[in-house]
Amino acid sequence: MRLSFSTNAYTKRRLEDAIVELARMGYGGVEILADQPHLVPTRTTSSQVTALRRLLESCRIPCVNLNANTAQA
Repeated sequence: MRLSFSTNAYTKRRLEDAIVELARMGYGGVEILADQPHLVPTRTTSSQVTALRRLLESCRIPCVNLNANTAQA
């Protein structure tokens, strides 16, 4: 079993910084907050997704889930 952690706990940091930190701490996966301030699906470009995928690969940490639970109705 691998433990993963959500970037929801890192809302005062950029998504990229949260991913690097979680990988550095040895987590086996990352759940990405699909809301502000991290990854808003309706405002994310394909080039941003490509850059994010490359970062995840370089950090050797997979995205295991997108957290779509938002505070907005």
